[in-house]
Amino acid sequence: MIVRVPAILVGGVVGCVVVFATGYYVVSTILNAIVKRIKGIKQSQLLDSTIDERIKIGAVIAGTLALIVAILFIASAPREFAITIWYSLIGLGFLIGFLTFALSNSDFSSKAKSEPRTTHWKAKEVSKSDDPHSQTDHKSRTHGEHEKQQDEDRESQSLQSEYRASLHELQTKHDEINAIKKDLYSIFGVHDDRAQERGRLLANILNRFFTAYNIPIIDVLDLTKQDGERIVEHIEGEIDIDGFLYLVEVIWQNEPVDTQEISYHLVRLFNSGHQGGIFISKSGFTQSAVLDCKEVLSKKTVVLCGLDEIVSLLEKDGIVKEFLTIKITSATKDKNPLFKPLSLS
Repeated sequence: MIVRVPAILVGGVVGCVVVFATGYYVVSTILNAIVKRIKGIKQSQLLDSTIDERIKIGAVIAGTLALIVAILFIASAPREFAITIWYSLIGLGFLIGFLTFALSNSDFSSKAKSEPRTTHWKAKEVSKSDDPHSQTDHKSRTHGEHEKQQDEDRESQSLQSEYRASLHELQTKHDEINAIKKDLYSIFGVHDDRAQERGRLLANILNRFFTAYNIPIIDVLDLTKQDGERIVEHIEGEIDIDGFLYLVEVIWQNEPVDTQEISYHLVRLFNSGHQGGIFISKSGFTQSAVLDCKEVLSKKTVVLCGLDEIVSLLEKDGIVKEFLTIKITSATKDKNPLFKPLSLS
């Protein structure tokens, strides 16, 4: 038995499906377009699951409303006119579906055609790494970095060499000063009957003393001589302090230097043309000798120094130039030729 389904029923079902699908598609397309316009990027990169679900729900509601509106509109229209409208809607739905299918295929074809271009562009981009100029630039950078590293290594080695040389120089100076102290101490044990030998040793020590402290010096000479029944141990030389020459004289005797002896040395100072004189005595100076030196300070710089001050300077690792500069300043400004700066420390 063949059951015949009325054509109106088939048309109604098809019409409902088409109207719903049309409303769903139109609203879905509009919403997607709005979202893409807002975000400004492709839909495939845009929609997360939440937005996609909301668009689907909106499209379903829109399809349902479209179907309800269509049914209400047809139900209120005359029968002949309603059937015409109904089938027109069905035809419109199929037309929209056909156009959508055609446009989708057209987009797919255009994308397929654009893929070789993208692949070709990527190939060109990769091929840039094989560019001889690029390879040359890379080699140049590598060579430059290598040279820079070599320069840094050479600079580091140079600094290390300078540091080692500085340490060696300091150690050498320290060893020399210790040797000078040892030799100077030993002189005090030399007996008076070996005065000539002691004078030569003292001259040698003074040469080494000023040289070790970087004070320019003209060789200190041993002028020890016989004076009647006694031997006068007299050491003489020149040193440069801040560009000025000073006559240096050392007198080794058991008695303090008195007026007669200091006058002899003052005459030598005035006749020498030096800026001033530095007189070193093993046994100090008498008060009258100090007064004689004060009287000439307006014309010449006279500095009196005990040999014990030199010994203290060595023991305290003092700076000789600074020590002598202080004594010179005291003589010129304070008119005190026998100022002892080490006694204040």
